[in-house]
Amino acid sequence: MEPTIKILEDIETKSYSVCDGFISLSETEVLLSKIKELETQKLFKQASIGNKTEKQTNTGIRRDNIYWLEKDDESISFFSNKINALVQHLNRTFYLGINDEEFHLAHYPPGGFYKKHKDAFKSDDARKISVILYLNKNWKKGNGGELKLYLANSEETIEPIGERLVIFESHLEHEVLESKTDRYSVTGWLKSKRLAF
Repeated sequence: MEPTIKILEDIETKSYSVCDGFISLSETEVLLSKIKELETQKLFKQASIGNKTEKQTNTGIRRDNIYWLEKDDESISFFSNKINALVQHLNRTFYLGINDEEFHLAHYPPGGFYKKHKDAFKSDDARKISVILYLNKNWKKGNGGELKLYLANSEETIEPIGERLVIFESHLEHEVLESKTDRYSVTGWLKSKRLAF
């Protein structure tokens, strides 16, 4: 089945989708090289929780480091192009009105985690779809850092395997289980931003 069709069918039937091989190994290497360069420059920052005036750092809830990506960053154009094509299909199929996005690079060091939460804020419903692209080469069981989704009648644990894309509705509760090794990803949200006229 063509990946986009599978993603759309999955979102409709179970509110999330897992797509392996979303990018190539060479593209993964490009992103990992960018992460290493940014870390060398000490540009990654401790991630916070909440938004706007509620934003705060709490390492008891979330322990990872992030770097926010600019929308016109040429080094990730191959990823942006694929996501933009997917957005067109999501809007046509589900009328989500997605017209904005935000992405960051994420590094969960050993001991990193993010406890159960929702990506959609109570005070701001702009986030419609959450997106995670894993960059973990040679990930194996025992490395930790799995994504745990809390669905209506079940729970789903997803391994953070390299080149794997996971997308899900941003109102779903989820958590990142404790990582035993370095865990890398591109993480972000597809948003419906109210336009001013």
